[in-house]
Formats: sequence, C-alpha cells, structure tokens
Amino acid sequence: YLDTPIYEDYHKKEGFTDFWLMDKYQNAGMVIYQNVSNPYKVSTYFQRNLYDDTYVAEDYFFKFTPEYKRAVAKMGLLIGKKAINAQYESVLKRLLEYGIGYISRMFYEFNPNLEKQIVGSIQSKNRIHESRLTGKFIKK
Repeated sequence: YLDTPIYEDYHKKEGFTDFWLMDKYQNAGMVIYQNVSNPYKVSTYFQRNLYDDTYVAEDYFFKFTPEYKRAVAKMGLLIGKKAINAQYESVLKRLLEYGIGYISRMFYEFNPNLEKQIVGSIQSKNRIHESRLTGKFIKK
C-alpha cells in the first residue's frame, strides 16, 4: 500500500504505481476469489479450499521464479492439509477434500486457466456478492 516501504521501494520497478486505479487490480484483496461475483472463473479449487497463492502464482505484483512458485504451492498443500484435518473428522472427507485440492493444483501446473475455464463456466455465481454490488441488502 501507498507510503509503505515495500510500495515505495518497488512500485516503479515492478509497474504497480497507483495499482488501485488499474483494471487488473480491481479484484485484488485479501483473497481474490471473495471479491468477485463468480469466484470459479478467477480461482482454482486449490486456491479456494487449501491455500490462496494467486498473488504469487500469477505474478500479481512481483515476478517470481518457477521454483519459488512451486515452493509456495508445496507450502500451500501442507497448510491446506492441516486446515482440512482440523475441519473434518471423517478420514474419507479429509482424503476427498485434499485429493481434489491436490488434483486442482496439478491441473494448474499443466495449464493455469484450464480448471477456471471448465469449472467457472458451470458453477453458479456468488449471489451474496452480487447482492452487495447492487445494494439489495439495504433495507428501505
């Protein structure tokens, strides 16, 4: 963010000066998939359920090496596994959730947009976000 050391040191070099005004960054937030009406078009199952590595995987603000991206993904698999284990008692449910996340990550390695295109075209939109956008939640 503006007036932070990381912003001041890198915004010109990395090309994100006044990023909040650029179209590319309009969905940027803590996690990208929560800021859009159809999260399935902009994120993978891995990113939504195990670990959101979007900013690193897609070089949002900085350019990262493939090795670094793989290391972050590996860390995300570990963090995601621990989160799933804490969330579900059923071993079968744990294996299923983690397995889908792992496969999702492998699809991403093969083709970053493949899962987003396939799943994004069949999943319904985030209706809560849609109502936030239109102000439908405001009572008159």
